[in-house]
Amino acid sequence: RSPNRATRLRELWKLHLRWWHAGPTSMRKLLSAAGVSNEVLEEIPDLVRNCKECRAWADAGNKTIASTSLPTRFNEYVETDILSYRDFKICHIIDRCNRWHAGKDIPDKEESTLLDAIHDIWLKIFGPMQYLYTDGESGLATDHAKNELKRQGVELKVRASGQHAHYIERHGAILRTCMHLAEEQCKRECVPITIVTLLAQCLFFCNALTTVGDKTPYQAVFGRQPHMLPPSVSYTHLRAHET
Repeated sequence: RSPNRATRLRELWKLHLRWWHAGPTSMRKLLSAAGVSNEVLEEIPDLVRNCKECRAWADAGNKTIASTSLPTRFNEYVETDILSYRDFKICHIIDRCNRWHAGKDIPDKEESTLLDAIHDIWLKIFGPMQYLYTDGESGLATDHAKNELKRQGVELKVRASGQHAHYIERHGAILRTCMHLAEEQCKRECVPITIVTLLAQCLFFCNALTTVGDKTPYQAVFGRQPHMLPPSVSYTHLRAHET
């Protein structure tokens, strides 16, 4: 409420730091509820933009990606990538339509290793996908790998240099974060866990608890909820029913 602009900015800066580098939206909401004038609220965006730490860790924002295909069937468009977690390598596969994803710890990135992993975690369960996209992984970007997959009815699509398989990369980041959090929790509670168990539990979490169009990938593939969750198809509907 000070008439001096420098004093107002100094107090806003103190609040920004005390609120763990709160963003402009959060600060505006809190101060507006406290009855701060619009003149002061208009100072917040510039103050946050000038914060060194906020600039260094600022999110790049949403990336708009033009798409020429709309997947409407399971096992039609599938993406694969190698997920690095600590010293481990994980062959990671996801379906574009319902976001079901699977993974397996692998010892290396050799062609035979990757082909065996794809057979083990996907083909033996769901059969051959129509298109399999990869972002240029050297173990798969070979004529032999393409012919081996083509023999089973899979058309391998290798992304050009600089292009990425966006679905698998985004869900790979979510899976990696989930694994870090689960492993740290196990360490804190002195619970031993192997990479195989850790990966299996986190993949189940991602498939059973994330939602795509108000449904989980688990529901889309199996048509039911796992027994450890309520049978409701929507937590929003469940809360409305309880209310």
